[in-house]
Amino acid sequence: MPTEAGELLFEPREVVLSDLALVGRGRTADVYAWGAGQVIKLFHVGFPQEPVQREARATRLAHQAGLAAPAVGELVSINGRLGIAYERIAGPSLLAHVRKRLWRVAACGRLMGELHAAMHGVACEGLMSLHHYVRWNVEHAPGIAEDLRADLLGRLTAMPEGTALCHGDLHPDNIMLTARGPVIVDWMTAVCGNPLADVARTTLLVRSGAPPDELGQLSAWLIERGRGIMHRAYLRAYGGRRELDQAQVAAWLPIMAAARLTEGIPEGEKAWLRRVAAGEA
Repeated sequence: MPTEAGELLFEPREVVLSDLALVGRGRTADVYAWGAGQVIKLFHVGFPQEPVQREARATRLAHQAGLAAPAVGELVSINGRLGIAYERIAGPSLLAHVRKRLWRVAACGRLMGELHAAMHGVACEGLMSLHHYVRWNVEHAPGIAEDLRADLLGRLTAMPEGTALCHGDLHPDNIMLTARGPVIVDWMTAVCGNPLADVARTTLLVRSGAPPDELGQLSAWLIERGRGIMHRAYLRAYGGRRELDQAQVAAWLPIMAAARLTEGIPEGEKAWLRRVAAGEA
Protein backbone atom coordinates (compact mmCIF):
# COMPACT_ATOMS: atom_id res chain seq x y z
CA MET A 1 0.00 0.00 0.00
CA PRO A 2 1.19 3.56 -0.61
CA THR A 3 2.28 5.47 2.46
CA GLU A 4 2.09 9.06 3.52
CA ALA A 5 3.89 11.13 6.11
CA GLY A 6 2.16 11.63 9.43
CA GLU A 7 3.16 12.12 13.03
CA LEU A 8 2.66 9.34 15.56
CA LEU A 9 -0.64 10.15 17.19
CA PHE A 10 -1.23 7.00 19.21
CA GLU A 11 -1.20 7.03 23.01
CA PRO A 12 -0.36 3.73 24.77
CA ARG A 13 -3.14 2.29 26.91
CA GLU A 14 -3.08 -0.45 29.53
CA VAL A 15 -6.36 -2.24 28.86
CA VAL A 16 -7.47 -5.85 29.32
CA LEU A 17 -9.53 -6.56 26.23
CA SER A 18 -11.52 -9.29 27.95
CA ASP A 19 -12.95 -6.54 30.15
CA LEU A 20 -14.43 -4.78 27.10
CA ALA A 21 -17.67 -5.71 25.36
CA LEU A 22 -17.07 -6.86 21.80
CA VAL A 23 -19.42 -5.07 19.41
CA GLY A 24 -18.31 -6.53 16.10
CA ARG A 25 -15.53 -8.22 14.14
CA GLY A 26 -14.16 -7.24 10.74
CA ARG A 27 -11.47 -8.25 8.26
CA THR A 28 -8.97 -5.69 9.58
CA ALA A 29 -10.27 -4.73 13.03
CA ASP A 30 -12.52 -5.56 15.96
CA VAL A 31 -14.88 -3.03 17.56
CA TYR A 32 -15.38 -2.77 21.34
CA ALA A 33 -17.56 -0.59 23.53
CA TRP A 34 -15.39 2.24 24.84
CA GLY A 35 -16.52 4.67 27.50
CA ALA A 36 -19.78 6.59 27.38
CA GLY A 37 -21.26 6.68 23.92
CA GLN A 38 -18.07 5.53 22.16
CA VAL A 39 -16.54 2.49 20.54
CA ILE A 40 -12.90 1.67 19.87
CA LYS A 41 -12.01 0.27 16.46
CA LEU A 42 -8.98 -1.86 17.29
CA PHE A 43 -6.95 -3.07 14.33
CA HIS A 44 -5.33 -6.49 14.22
CA VAL A 45 -1.73 -6.93 15.38
CA GLY A 46 0.71 -5.83 12.69
CA PHE A 47 -1.75 -3.65 10.81
CA PRO A 48 0.21 -0.66 9.42
CA GLN A 49 0.10 2.70 11.11
CA GLU A 50 -0.36 4.84 7.99
CA PRO A 51 -3.83 3.65 6.91
CA VAL A 52 -5.09 3.91 10.50
CA GLN A 53 -3.90 7.51 10.68
CA ARG A 54 -5.41 8.14 7.25
CA GLU A 55 -8.79 6.87 8.43
CA ALA A 56 -8.75 9.01 11.57
CA ARG A 57 -7.63 12.10 9.66
CA ALA A 58 -10.22 11.70 6.91
CA THR A 59 -13.09 10.95 9.30
CA ARG A 60 -12.22 13.98 11.42
CA LEU A 61 -12.07 16.17 8.29
CA ALA A 62 -15.47 14.93 7.10
CA HIS A 63 -17.09 15.36 10.52
CA GLN A 64 -15.69 18.86 11.01
CA ALA A 65 -16.95 19.82 7.55
CA GLY A 66 -20.48 18.93 8.65
CA LEU A 67 -20.74 15.75 6.60
CA ALA A 68 -22.49 12.58 7.71
CA ALA A 69 -19.45 11.11 9.46
CA PRO A 70 -18.87 9.96 13.05
CA ALA A 71 -16.99 12.10 15.55
CA VAL A 72 -13.41 10.92 16.16
CA GLY A 73 -11.93 10.57 19.63
CA GLU A 74 -8.46 9.54 20.77
CA LEU A 75 -5.99 7.27 18.96
CA VAL A 76 -4.54 4.52 21.14
CA SER A 77 -2.16 1.58 21.13
CA ILE A 78 -3.27 -1.45 23.16
CA ASN A 79 -1.04 -4.52 23.38
CA GLY A 80 0.53 -3.75 20.03
CA ARG A 81 -2.81 -3.02 18.34
CA LEU A 82 -3.63 0.44 17.02
CA GLY A 83 -7.11 1.84 17.61
CA ILE A 84 -9.39 4.78 16.91
CA ALA A 85 -12.16 5.87 19.27
CA TYR A 86 -15.40 6.88 17.55
CA GLU A 87 -18.80 8.01 18.70
CA ARG A 88 -21.03 4.97 18.89
CA ILE A 89 -23.31 4.72 15.87
CA ALA A 90 -26.57 2.88 16.55
CA GLY A 91 -28.66 1.66 13.66
CA PRO A 92 -28.68 -0.73 10.69
CA SER A 93 -26.65 -0.22 7.55
CA LEU A 94 -28.43 0.97 4.44
CA LEU A 95 -27.76 -2.46 2.96
CA ALA A 96 -29.39 -4.24 5.91
CA HIS A 97 -32.34 -1.87 5.59
CA VAL A 98 -32.90 -2.57 1.91
CA ARG A 99 -32.40 -6.33 2.33
CA LYS A 100 -35.68 -6.41 4.24
CA ARG A 101 -37.38 -3.82 2.02
CA LEU A 102 -36.44 -4.65 -1.55
CA TRP A 103 -39.06 -2.23 -2.83
CA ARG A 104 -36.89 0.61 -1.43
CA VAL A 105 -33.87 -0.13 -3.62
CA ALA A 106 -34.35 3.10 -5.62
CA ALA A 107 -34.61 5.14 -2.41
CA CYS A 108 -31.38 3.51 -1.26
CA GLY A 109 -29.67 4.62 -4.47
CA ARG A 110 -31.02 8.17 -4.15
CA LEU A 111 -29.76 8.56 -0.60
CA MET A 112 -26.33 7.29 -1.59
CA GLY A 113 -26.19 9.76 -4.49
CA GLU A 114 -27.20 12.68 -2.27
CA LEU A 115 -24.58 11.83 0.36
CA HIS A 116 -21.86 11.36 -2.25
CA ALA A 117 -22.64 14.69 -3.93
CA ALA A 118 -22.49 16.50 -0.58
CA MET A 119 -19.14 14.88 0.21
CA HIS A 120 -17.63 15.97 -3.08
CA GLY A 121 -18.46 19.58 -2.26
CA VAL A 122 -15.83 19.47 0.50
CA ALA A 123 -12.22 20.28 -0.36
CA CYS A 124 -9.74 17.75 1.01
CA GLU A 125 -6.91 18.78 3.25
CA GLY A 126 -3.85 16.76 4.23
CA LEU A 127 -4.96 13.54 2.50
CA MET A 128 -3.14 11.37 -0.01
CA SER A 129 -3.87 12.15 -3.64
CA LEU A 130 -6.26 9.82 -5.46
CA HIS A 131 -3.86 9.57 -8.40
CA HIS A 132 -1.05 8.39 -6.12
CA TYR A 133 -3.27 5.85 -4.36
CA VAL A 134 -4.78 4.44 -7.55
CA ARG A 135 -1.41 4.32 -9.33
CA TRP A 136 0.06 2.09 -6.62
CA ASN A 137 -2.91 -0.26 -6.83
CA VAL A 138 -2.83 -0.51 -10.63
CA GLU A 139 0.93 -1.15 -10.51
CA HIS A 140 0.30 -4.06 -8.12
CA ALA A 141 -2.94 -5.38 -9.63
CA PRO A 142 -2.66 -9.16 -10.08
CA GLY A 143 -3.65 -11.07 -13.19
CA ILE A 144 -3.58 -8.37 -15.87
CA ALA A 145 -1.29 -8.24 -18.89
CA GLU A 146 1.67 -5.90 -18.64
CA ASP A 147 0.73 -4.04 -21.82
CA LEU A 148 -2.74 -3.40 -20.38
CA ARG A 149 -1.21 -2.26 -17.07
CA ALA A 150 1.03 0.22 -18.92
CA ASP A 151 -1.94 1.48 -20.94
CA LEU A 152 -4.06 2.01 -17.81
CA LEU A 153 -1.23 3.84 -16.05
CA GLY A 154 -0.87 6.11 -19.06
CA ARG A 155 -4.60 6.82 -19.04
CA LEU A 156 -4.45 7.55 -15.30
CA THR A 157 -1.70 10.10 -15.86
CA ALA A 158 -3.86 11.86 -18.45
CA MET A 159 -6.97 11.98 -16.25
CA PRO A 160 -7.75 15.32 -14.57
CA GLU A 161 -6.90 15.54 -10.90
CA GLY A 162 -9.13 17.26 -8.36
CA THR A 163 -9.41 18.61 -4.85
CA ALA A 164 -12.58 16.89 -3.62
CA LEU A 165 -12.84 14.69 -0.56
CA CYS A 166 -13.35 11.17 -1.96
CA HIS A 167 -14.41 8.28 0.28
CA GLY A 168 -12.97 5.55 -1.93
CA ASP A 169 -15.39 2.85 -0.74
CA LEU A 170 -18.91 4.29 -0.63
CA HIS A 171 -21.55 1.57 -0.83
CA PRO A 172 -24.75 0.75 1.09
CA ASP A 173 -22.99 -1.27 3.80
CA ASN A 174 -20.88 1.77 4.73
CA ILE A 175 -23.91 3.99 5.34
CA MET A 176 -25.56 3.61 8.74
CA LEU A 177 -29.14 4.72 9.41
CA THR A 178 -29.24 6.36 12.85
CA ALA A 179 -31.61 8.47 14.90
CA ARG A 180 -29.72 11.60 13.79
CA GLY A 181 -29.76 10.58 10.13
CA PRO A 182 -27.46 8.63 7.81
CA VAL A 183 -23.79 8.34 8.82
CA ILE A 184 -20.97 7.25 6.50
CA VAL A 185 -18.34 5.01 8.11
CA ASP A 186 -15.02 3.36 7.15
CA TRP A 187 -13.03 6.30 5.77
CA MET A 188 -9.72 4.43 5.54
CA THR A 189 -9.55 4.69 1.75
CA ALA A 190 -10.45 8.40 1.67
CA VAL A 191 -8.24 10.45 -0.64
CA CYS A 192 -8.07 13.84 -2.32
CA GLY A 193 -8.93 13.90 -6.00
CA ASN A 194 -11.34 13.81 -8.90
CA PRO A 195 -14.89 13.17 -7.65
CA LEU A 196 -15.84 11.31 -10.83
CA ALA A 197 -13.20 8.69 -10.07
CA ASP A 198 -15.02 8.17 -6.76
CA VAL A 199 -18.32 7.86 -8.63
CA ALA A 200 -16.71 5.24 -10.89
CA ARG A 201 -15.54 3.34 -7.82
CA THR A 202 -19.05 3.30 -6.33
CA THR A 203 -20.42 2.24 -9.72
CA LEU A 204 -18.14 -0.81 -9.65
CA LEU A 205 -19.17 -1.66 -6.08
CA VAL A 206 -22.88 -1.43 -6.87
CA ARG A 207 -22.54 -3.43 -10.07
CA SER A 208 -20.24 -6.17 -8.81
CA GLY A 209 -20.37 -6.50 -5.02
CA ALA A 210 -21.39 -9.91 -3.70
CA PRO A 211 -25.13 -10.01 -2.91
CA PRO A 212 -26.21 -10.63 0.71
CA ASP A 213 -26.51 -14.32 1.65
CA GLU A 214 -30.24 -14.04 2.27
CA LEU A 215 -30.77 -13.00 -1.35
CA GLY A 216 -29.21 -16.22 -2.55
CA GLN A 217 -32.57 -17.77 -3.33
CA LEU A 218 -33.48 -14.93 -5.70
CA SER A 219 -32.74 -15.27 -9.37
CA ALA A 220 -29.59 -13.72 -10.80
CA TRP A 221 -31.86 -11.71 -13.10
CA LEU A 222 -33.73 -10.16 -10.17
CA ILE A 223 -30.50 -9.29 -8.34
CA GLU A 224 -29.07 -7.67 -11.45
CA ARG A 225 -32.29 -5.74 -11.98
CA GLY A 226 -32.08 -4.44 -8.41
CA ARG A 227 -28.48 -3.38 -8.95
CA GLY A 228 -29.51 -1.50 -12.08
CA ILE A 229 -32.36 0.33 -10.33
CA MET A 230 -30.09 1.31 -7.44
CA HIS A 231 -27.31 2.50 -9.74
CA ARG A 232 -29.58 4.60 -11.96
CA ALA A 233 -31.20 6.21 -8.89
CA TYR A 234 -27.76 6.92 -7.45
CA LEU A 235 -26.55 8.64 -10.64
CA ARG A 236 -29.75 10.68 -11.01
CA ALA A 237 -29.54 11.92 -7.42
CA TYR A 238 -25.84 12.72 -7.74
CA GLY A 239 -26.32 14.46 -11.09
CA GLY A 240 -29.14 16.56 -9.65
CA ARG A 241 -26.68 18.10 -7.17
CA ARG A 242 -23.31 18.12 -8.92
CA GLU A 243 -22.04 18.08 -12.48
CA LEU A 244 -21.89 14.49 -13.71
CA ASP A 245 -19.88 13.84 -16.87
CA GLN A 246 -20.90 10.28 -17.74
CA ALA A 247 -18.13 9.99 -20.36
CA GLN A 248 -15.50 10.80 -17.75
CA VAL A 249 -16.99 8.28 -15.31
CA ALA A 250 -16.80 5.67 -18.08
CA ALA A 251 -13.17 6.61 -18.73
CA TRP A 252 -12.35 6.06 -15.05
CA LEU A 253 -14.05 2.64 -14.85
CA PRO A 254 -11.24 0.47 -16.35
CA ILE A 255 -8.63 2.23 -14.21
CA MET A 256 -10.62 1.83 -11.00
CA ALA A 257 -11.46 -1.78 -11.86
CA ALA A 258 -7.78 -2.65 -12.14
CA ALA A 259 -7.05 -0.81 -8.89
CA ARG A 260 -9.69 -2.87 -7.03
CA LEU A 261 -7.93 -6.11 -7.96
CA THR A 262 -5.46 -5.64 -5.09
CA GLU A 263 -8.28 -6.11 -2.57
CA GLY A 264 -9.33 -9.35 -0.89
CA ILE A 265 -12.40 -10.04 -3.04
CA PRO A 266 -13.82 -13.27 -4.53
CA GLU A 267 -12.19 -14.66 -7.66
CA GLY A 268 -15.46 -14.40 -9.58
CA GLU A 269 -15.58 -10.67 -8.99
CA LYS A 270 -11.90 -10.35 -9.90
CA ALA A 271 -12.57 -12.03 -13.24
CA TRP A 272 -15.32 -9.50 -13.98
CA LEU A 273 -13.08 -6.60 -12.93
CA ARG A 274 -10.34 -7.81 -15.28
CA ARG A 275 -12.86 -7.74 -18.13
CA VAL A 276 -13.85 -4.19 -17.19
CA ALA A 277 -10.19 -3.17 -17.04
CA ALA A 278 -9.67 -4.61 -20.51
CA GLY A 279 -12.80 -2.87 -21.88
CA GLU A 280 -14.62 -6.19 -22.36
CA ALA A 281 -17.49 -5.67 -19.90
